[in-house]
Amino acid sequence: MQKFLNYHFFSLNQTFRNDVEALLLRPALTRPQRVFTSLAAANALLLDHETADCIALGIAESIPVLQLKEVILQNYLFCGFPNAIEGLLILQKQARLHGLANEDFQDHRSDGTIRLDGERLCREVYRKNFDKLMNNMQSLSTDLHQWMIREGYGKVLSRPVLPGIERELCTVSALAVLGRTRQLISHLKGAFHLGADIEAIRETILSLRIFVSQDHIDRTMNLLENTLE
Repeated sequence: MQKFLNYHFFSLNQTFRNDVEALLLRPALTRPQRVFTSLAAANALLLDHETADCIALGIAESIPVLQLKEVILQNYLFCGFPNAIEGLLILQKQARLHGLANEDFQDHRSDGTIRLDGERLCREVYRKNFDKLMNNMQSLSTDLHQWMIREGYGKVLSRPVLPGIERELCTVSALAVLGRTRQLISHLKGAFHLGADIEAIRETILSLRIFVSQDHIDRTMNLLENTLE
């Protein structure tokens, strides 16, 4: 933990600082997974200092800036561009403070490959509900139906910067703190379908107590248990 404290970890909330340090010692999630999911939640709630603290923790844990950036980038799908922009500004500042390059991933896939990768990943996440999802999206908006596959699952979520399990756990974190129940149910299943252990999903939700109330955690845990049934 001393390694962490030697970095620019400047939380204004000592309780938050203690909580994120304690999270690293808990089981079920790897240390990088805890950083990723905490960062996704902090950015989703537009908590600037907490976002900076999570980034500093990630740097102290030797997580590449590119992967921390990816967590923030994918949040635009669930939280919008404003959240992503604010998070990226904080990341840029933290990278500069630590003398690290704020590099970008170079995606050399063709448009056709991006779409095929998007459909493949979406099928893995939704499985038997894939066709139903496609029909529902088509009935709502042909544009949204196409964007979800190409932009969401293709251009963003199938990028190789982060493994699928980490992406789904981050998505669960962001949707859970925002209370987006309909989408959260889908991604609770998606995390399981991509190989996340049930205890890892439970722990992801329990760890959000540093961001939301216990009542919020209890409701989300009940949602998880009902979804698992």
